[in-house]
Formats: sequence, structure tokens, C-alpha cells
Amino acid sequence: MSAKLIYFNFIGTNGVPDSPCAINASQIVYMYTTQTNKTAVVFTNGDLRVSNDTIQSFKSGLFSQGLGQFVSIGTPTRTGPSAWPSANGEVLVNSSYIAQLNTAPLSGVITTIAELSNPALVGSQTPMPSVVVMNQPASAPVVFYTPKSINDIVVDSRSNDSPFTFIKLSLTQSSTNAPTIVDVYSNVGLTSTQVTGTRSASGTYSLAFPSSVALNNASFFFDAPTGTAVPIIRATAVNGSSSVQIVTQSTGFANADGVLTNTKINILSWPTIASVGIGYRGFGGIVFHVDSSNKAYIMYEGTVSSSTVWCTPTGTSVLSVGYITGGSPATSGVAFSQTNSELIATAATGVGAAVSALAFSATVNGVTYDDWVLPTEGALNLIYDNLGYGKGDPYNLLSYIPNSANLWASNQQNATSAKIVTFTTSSKTNSSNSKSVSNYVIAIRSVQL
Repeated sequence: MSAKLIYFNFIGTNGVPDSPCAINASQIVYMYTTQTNKTAVVFTNGDLRVSNDTIQSFKSGLFSQGLGQFVSIGTPTRTGPSAWPSANGEVLVNSSYIAQLNTAPLSGVITTIAELSNPALVGSQTPMPSVVVMNQPASAPVVFYTPKSINDIVVDSRSNDSPFTFIKLSLTQSSTNAPTIVDVYSNVGLTSTQVTGTRSASGTYSLAFPSSVALNNASFFFDAPTGTAVPIIRATAVNGSSSVQIVTQSTGFANADGVLTNTKINILSWPTIASVGIGYRGFGGIVFHVDSSNKAYIMYEGTVSSSTVWCTPTGTSVLSVGYITGGSPATSGVAFSQTNSELIATAATGVGAAVSALAFSATVNGVTYDDWVLPTEGALNLIYDNLGYGKGDPYNLLSYIPNSANLWASNQQNATSAKIVTFTTSSKTNSSNSKSVSNYVIAIRSVQL
């Protein structure tokens, strides 16, 4: 890994500012952010330093040469006793430590390296997706349990190392059928089931990707079986779209079906991260967060509802979206917004904040977006902090989120109450309301840059 300097403004454990300095990125083992003030905590060579620069600054490269070598493992479901509680937020792992990722043999009460090697304890646990073991500090190694799979983390790492999105498709089309995706490889974690082929006319097809995959300034390269000509004469993608249009021809120069046999399509999509940042208006709204994998989170500039209950029946208990027994406090990060919304809508029949957000559709600048979700508590915090609601409101959020408005989050407090974030022009407050109370609902979506 090439050396990169990360610039920090440190504070001491007593809260008094320390001198600013720079650390070689290869020295940093991992860092994460508190849930309340988004201050990065950096472990370097076994020593703890606390920086008063926001984690977003590090991700965006504002105070560094870029953090492509750091990989998000999400918000841990458990941590070892020498680390802060998992409620502190997202963990960024130096990609030099990716080799230490292992499939977790256990879950539950095990928190130390010694317990990992205890057959009796291991045998009593149930599987979890993955575990990250940090060798720092040497006196008390830290164990992270993360809901992200190893494959997801490795893909994120490769994506961070690459300045572009790369997608390699193998497809076949016969008769008048739609193209069939045989195989797919990408650095954005795509599977063949996530790519859909359609046929609109002879020799005219479309390939649709998930809405999170946005193609920008896309380039196309084709391969065909040995000894055959490449039948594709044109492949195009509108900037910011999630689909590719393909036209084929036969040797007689007429558009023709049945000529795509194990044809390979390679797509390079160049990033727009240089021009897309906090406050960028596009993709259906305004960008309020860009994560370490260059995924942008967008808030619709308006309200879904100004008076909606959290769910009906209002006593519905939804596991894995909050803090009740059987749930997980690891669901407040912005990336959990979609999962939480879908879990709530499945568990709660009828109207409610998550159901309203999922059903919401908005046409912005001629493009219709229908993949909105209810933001998590962490996402609402990011909206307030990053878009400056309490610092002069430069993006005019007050026009649809009035002062002292309570906004529903897709996290619950317990079986009868759910989390809210109250926006005021002086500060925000994180608390909870009864699920039967009506509050504001706003919607967000995400797109891979």
C-alpha cells in the first residue's frame, strides 16, 4: 500500500485540544466514530488518539490525500472489551488488515481471543457472518463482529482501490427471448440475479442494474467466442442511469436476434466523486453523505408526510431494527435505512412511516425515483449535521422541515416506542416517541458513484 498522510487535529482525554499532526496511513490500524458527535477515534501502534475532525472529513479527503485504503466493516454487532461499545458507530479498517478477516465460528458472549480458541465456548455459539480481529493494542487485542460478509468487505476494498466501477458480463440471447445473464464479475458486488435483460425489438436489448449502480461516462468493450465476430454495434448508457442499451447486427447488417452467444461485455464507469459531494443536487434530491465506498446518500427535498405514526398496529415489535430483546443496536447507521424500512413494512401491516417512505415516488427533473426509504437515526443525524440545519440552513431545509419538527427514524426504542430526531435551528435532539404519535416523515435513497 502506498504511503498516505492523514492530517488530524487531536484532542486529549481531558477534552483540551492537542497539537495537530499527520500520521502515515499505514500506521493506522482502525478508526471509528462516536454516534453523538462523529469524532474519529484513531488507534496507531497500540496508542489511542482522539481527533476532533469529523469522520466525513477523512472519507472525503478534505484533510488527507484520500482514504481509499480504508474499508468500512459497517457498525459492529459486538466488540471486544478493550474497544468502545458497538453503539459508537461505523468502523473503518485499514485494508492492510483485510487478511485478518475470518468467517466467525460463533456469536453471543465470546469477546476475547482466548475464548475464540475454547472448543466448549465455540461449540455453544451460532454462526455469524464475519469477525475482524485487530492485533492492536498488543496487550488486549480487539475483536469486532460485523454483519457484513467477508466478500462484501473485500469487494469494498477493491472498489476503494479502483478509481472506476468495473462490470464484466457474460450473456446469451436466443430466438426472441430476452438476454440471459450467464455470469457477472464486478468490483461493486453484483450477482447475476441482480442484472435483468429485456428485448424491445429484433437485435435491440436493455440490461438493467440495481438503482445503486449509476453508470457515468461509461466505456464498453466486447469479446465473443474465438473465431466469431463481435455482433454488438452499439452499447450506450445515459449518464447517471442504471441501464445499458444494446443493438446487435447480423452479417447482412440488419438488426438480428440470436447472435449473442457467450458474448462478453466489459463496462468501465468513471466516478463523479470529484463533483458529487455534500450539498450536490442530483439523483432525485440533495446529497447529505458519501461513504468510503463512494456511495452517495440523497435526501428528497420535501416531506413524505407531516403527520404519520411509526407503524400500525402501533404496538408492533420489529426485531433487528432497534434496541428491544432480540434486536441489535447496530442498525442506526445510514446504510441500514433500506433494511430497516423493509423489515418494518413486513412486520407492520397498514400505514406508517416506513410504509409511506417505501411507497413514495418522486419525479425530479424529468426522472422518476421510487426507491426511497425511511432514514435511520444515524442518517437523520448526518442530514442535520452535514447540511447545516442548525448553522444557517444553507440548503433551505426549513421550508419543509420546520423548526422543532420531530422526524421518525427507522429504529425503535422498544415494542411500543420508536426513535425520533428533533430538528431545531440551535441543536438536534435524539429521543423516542410512542409509535402511535404522528411525526414528520422524510425519505432518502442511495446511489453508487
